[in-house]
Amino acid sequence: QQVFPLAWVLPVGAATPLSVLSLALMVWVLCLYVQRYLLMLGLSYKGYLFSPHGKTPLRVKLWLVLMKALVGPIPPSMYTFQNALPPLPLPSLTNTCSRYLKSVRPLLDDEKYGRMTHLTAEFESGLGKKLQRFLWVKWL
Repeated sequence: QQVFPLAWVLPVGAATPLSVLSLALMVWVLCLYVQRYLLMLGLSYKGYLFSPHGKTPLRVKLWLVLMKALVGPIPPSMYTFQNALPPLPLPSLTNTCSRYLKSVRPLLDDEKYGRMTHLTAEFESGLGKKLQRFLWVKWL
């Protein structure tokens, strides 16, 4: 009846404290993952954006209390919850190029805008596809 798998290597009486320590470590890591998951769920909640000004609904108050409980008493630093935030969607290359052209249109005259349209189409069909694939792999 061995409690710890490597009990035959350890001195007598050392297996039980090590098994308790390893179990405590596993429970601690599990609690950290559950906290991070709950933070990710909580940070993706956007119901507070649609609440009327001046009146905070009970649901939003409960959300704030839950976030305070998950964060803890110490104020977080700037990038503390960066890994807990939900991932942003990756925009398509066509959408990005069309938005770029739309943003530079007021800045360019017709000749320069035509050249920019040609360069954007060239980028979209050439190097842009390769870069978009790299972004997609990194996004996964």
